[in-house]
Amino acid sequence: MMTIHEQDLSRQAKMHKRRVHLLQQILHDISQAAYGQEYMQLANEVASSYMKILDIKEEMFPSKPTSQRAEAINKINRITHKAILYHRLFIRGFHENLGPDPPEKMEGYLQRPYLEARFHVARLYTKIIGDSVQSTCKLNQASLLEYKTIIRLVEKYKCKEFVEELKICKDMVDLLPAKIANWERRAAERS
Repeated sequence: MMTIHEQDLSRQAKMHKRRVHLLQQILHDISQAAYGQEYMQLANEVASSYMKILDIKEEMFPSKPTSQRAEAINKINRITHKAILYHRLFIRGFHENLGPDPPEKMEGYLQRPYLEARFHVARLYTKIIGDSVQSTCKLNQASLLEYKTIIRLVEKYKCKEFVEELKICKDMVDLLPAKIANWERRAAERS
């Protein structure tokens, strides 16, 4: 990809954004029911591109002047929400009848991509910068729920290829309740 050779972060982000726009057009033109695998692949590519844009925007954030930081935060949050949305579209493709519930069984070769997408969603929830203490608590709770779901699914599927990520999930399940309690304590002190 050309972004590898580009040094300017802003231009890298624009290249990824262009890729997203091209893939989104195709994604919105095809039916997920009729083109399941292709739809899932495109959704995953769009989510991945949004995550790359997010990484670039986060890297650029410290150099932003104070007057531009509020808009930069809004932009980071919008990109994060879009990454979550497209990961969810990818995840939903694994579910029976495109429903909300994870499948009871899953072929071994499908487990890692499915669990990785859920792992990215859990991580992305903590990257959203809440506009209040309550919204930050809710985002962290959503992340915690996703990490718990991943742990449950890894055990259910007996997935052997998700060892390092599983350790991180378990660590986050241990750490996030204290973080959430901290945020809730702050909210109580402010009211």
